[in-house]
Amino acid sequence: MPIITQPSHPASHRRHATAGNWRKRLIAAGLVTMLLIILLIITIYILVTYRPSAYHPCTLTKAQQQSAEQHGWKKSQEFYNNINWMKPFTISLDETMFNDLLMLDVTNEFLGRTMSSADGRLRYVQLSLTQGQINLMAQFHYKGLSGVLTVVLEPIRTEQNRLQLTIAAVRIGAMPLGRGTIARALRPALTVLQQHMQKDCADGNNNRNQRYNNELIDYLLGWAAEFCQQQRIGVDHVFQATEDKDKLAFINEIRISDGRIELDIEPVTVQQ
Repeated sequence: MPIITQPSHPASHRRHATAGNWRKRLIAAGLVTMLLIILLIITIYILVTYRPSAYHPCTLTKAQQQSAEQHGWKKSQEFYNNINWMKPFTISLDETMFNDLLMLDVTNEFLGRTMSSADGRLRYVQLSLTQGQINLMAQFHYKGLSGVLTVVLEPIRTEQNRLQLTIAAVRIGAMPLGRGTIARALRPALTVLQQHMQKDCADGNNNRNQRYNNELIDYLLGWAAEFCQQQRIGVDHVFQATEDKDKLAFINEIRISDGRIELDIEPVTVQQ
């Protein structure tokens, strides 16, 4: 009975088969990599364009703007009147008042000048108060991409018992960013604010309202500069609260609940 043997494959055939398998594996790996990149891009896009449920800016009518201005004026008068009594007091502020003031035409015009650049801009700033947190939100536009920027602040006590606001989180949409990102973004805005103040001084705008606006901006500049360096803001500083140079205010405590913030204020006098 004859013995049947399988013909052996030449070495060249085996090398060809091996090379063919590697090409298939490389193609498969390339396709998988492309698919992962596409999925990553889609995921980042979804995260960046996510809109927080608490962010819902709305345009105010002229009557609503007047009402918001009156409400803010009454609250400021309550603050100044309590300072004049020279006794510790607590002032309560709600997020609706903050958000209405932030949506005033004059506020949006000011923010438009200070928070815009050739590449992008921030507008429609809103605030959400939750348990122990301040959520600052704004719509951003950057090189064709739009979304909502959120900065989460929390009041803390330092080892030296100083009251400070520190960054708990920074997000674009739902995508977290490094805490230093917002500090770097603030620096150009600080330059514009400083130029705005210098122009007002050069133009001789010394009326009472303009003076208070510049003093407020001056405080904000100091806080923002401290924030850019340390990613936290000291809020327990003594600051001038009235037109009287000898009456100052000191923030002792901040309590934040859903939709409301309470400040414990202690009036102090300047030591002559």
